[in-house]
Amino acid sequence: MQIRKDEHCTGCGACESVCPMKCIRMEKDEYGCLYPQVKKQECIRCLRCENVCPKEKRWYWKERPFKAYAAWNTDPEKRLASASGGIVSAIYTLALDKGYRTFGVVYEPGKKAKYIEVKTKEQAEQCRNSKYVFSDIRPILLRIKELVAADEKVIVPALPCQAAAVIGVCGGRKDNLIVLDIVCHGVCPVDYLNNHLESICSHQGKIATAIHFRDPAFGTHNYIFAIYGERERFYSSKVDAQDVYHYGYHRALTYRENCYHCEYARPERVGDITVSDFSGLGKIIPYKGNNHSVSCVLISSEKGSRLWNELVTSELVTFEERPLGEALHYEKNLKAPLIPHRKRSEFLRCYCSTANFEYAARKALRTDLLLNRVRYRFIKNSVSHLLPESFKKKIKKVLR
Repeated sequence: MQIRKDEHCTGCGACESVCPMKCIRMEKDEYGCLYPQVKKQECIRCLRCENVCPKEKRWYWKERPFKAYAAWNTDPEKRLASASGGIVSAIYTLALDKGYRTFGVVYEPGKKAKYIEVKTKEQAEQCRNSKYVFSDIRPILLRIKELVAADEKVIVPALPCQAAAVIGVCGGRKDNLIVLDIVCHGVCPVDYLNNHLESICSHQGKIATAIHFRDPAFGTHNYIFAIYGERERFYSSKVDAQDVYHYGYHRALTYRENCYHCEYARPERVGDITVSDFSGLGKIIPYKGNNHSVSCVLISSEKGSRLWNELVTSELVTFEERPLGEALHYEKNLKAPLIPHRKRSEFLRCYCSTANFEYAARKALRTDLLLNRVRYRFIKNSVSHLLPESFKKKIKKVLR
């Protein structure tokens, strides 16, 4: 069997993990995206790769949620330091306290984002907060399978396509395997981020030791991309400023191709629990609290409900039940994948010919960045009151 690169491959590497002949290898294409390549002469056509592939089984594991909650971590420090309301941080606390096995993503600047088994509080802190980049789940797939087979209780927070890979490698849904799928917009190849960091660090004459995609120092709801050195933060940028990685990500310019065709961007969920931002909070029934640092939690299975009850009885989370429609009708990525940026083809052509993310992204986003400068210099400064309202509205509309 030959596995071909296509628009639905998520790069999870489940096929590579289960191949008994080790004849499948994940390799980068010209855009920096991982895809499986097969040594056809060594393939025994056992079809194990097909049986675990999220692309092949993408309709099989989905359930529609039956409960929705607005929720947040009861610990105020963890809540403020986490993306949304810090629910995954609460999961880590529960797992460490009760001896459950759990996993998360770490990123070391200049290298790759990868999944690790979370065994300590320090590792849990490293996994906290969003990471807007492709993360490699291959290092833990067989470890999860081994733990599940040993009848350990395993909790895996992952992106929906990765969650499907975990279920596939484990041979289907298991009673002791609980999967949290985290709603995402898409993921970018890690080469893009590393190239961007290298450009900034070279210009600043600094060495990056840590980065935040939603820096808690500014409030995670403000989406500030920040880079830290050994002693201090030396770079920060809002989404609509001049940072091309941050802007390109949030404007759907730089994702893997499968993200624009995502089969998991729909109300039916692959996870027992789904966690996301709560875009629709208060849209159906008034919400009296502060809607910053609040997670949307969707329950889709009895296993998910039991885990949620454990979090509640352990007083690790605070919550309020909300109408399902507030989540399913107002969170875009629970309805459909994002539409590619109008300049995506130009970005890909330029990156393919130069292998320079910074140059390719700036070229593709040149009009957007120019309009942003117009807004920051004129719309928000002291002469704003001199501009016609119709002009200001037109600029804002273009920049959405």
